[in-house]
Amino acid sequence: MPHRNPSIPKYVDEIPEGLATRDQLKAAGLQPASDRPVALVELNAPNRQTLTGLFERAAAVPLDQEDPT
Repeated sequence: MPHRNPSIPKYVDEIPEGLATRDQLKAAGLQPASDRPVALVELNAPNRQTLTGLFERAAAVPLDQEDPT
């Protein structure tokens, strides 16, 4: 029997304060501390719909630095 994940909040066309997409975190020099989003956001535009994960800004960590070799 498949394992069911507990429901996570889903927002439409708004991102609550304290949450961010992976791209927003990256633009701030951060990355999610976990690969599991805490919520989802559905972003709607003409002829396009996107569903993406949201992560806690407070739990984000600095981007991995590449080793200069």
